[in-house]
Amino acid sequence: MNHNTIHRTLVWSGKLRLAHWALTLSTLVLMATGWLLPAAPSIVKITSDWHYLAAAVFTAALVLRLWLLISDKQSAGIVALMPGKKSVSGMVQMLRFYITLGKAPLPAWFAHNPLWAPIYLFAILSMLLLAATGMLMTGHPVLFNTYLPDLHTGLAGILSAFAIFHVITVFMHDAKGTGSDISAMVNGHRIFIVQKTDKPEAGTVQHVSLDDFGKQR
Repeated sequence: MNHNTIHRTLVWSGKLRLAHWALTLSTLVLMATGWLLPAAPSIVKITSDWHYLAAAVFTAALVLRLWLLISDKQSAGIVALMPGKKSVSGMVQMLRFYITLGKAPLPAWFAHNPLWAPIYLFAILSMLLLAATGMLMTGHPVLFNTYLPDLHTGLAGILSAFAIFHVITVFMHDAKGTGSDISAMVNGHRIFIVQKTDKPEAGTVQHVSLDDFGKQR
């Protein structure tokens, strides 16, 4: 017989949440102003001002996130984003969950979604290149035979697609699971149903083995 208990534990630190929301809000402004710059020349001055202001916030938040990636030993560090022993199994389960539009069971994880964790690393790299090309392209539009404005636009498209899919999947997790994914990025805490048996129960309820509870990987 399983004996389950509910735990609410801190997963995301305040600094990580600050970086996350600063990147989120600045990205929204950058997406909107980046689209308006060529589409609405009559307001190019104010649009450009807002774009550069958002870029400054984006860059500062990205520096904070990179610092956490190196210095943090918990869920904000690079180790938490690297594939672990159970990553392949978790990725397969997550793909099954997405393909079935949430009908398949939602697997458990402590901090980062096993499928999205390596994608986050790719997203951070894309953000770094996006910030670098944005800073360089005005004075040096061509670098190493690469036209930086085109590269900047392409990276912006990739980041926009990432943001859209990220929002959709997080809402799916919150609707089908019990981890409170959306509120967790506000208050830092996730909810776990901890079971004392090694055998997971069927269904879409997220369970975590008592032996694994509180581990980062």
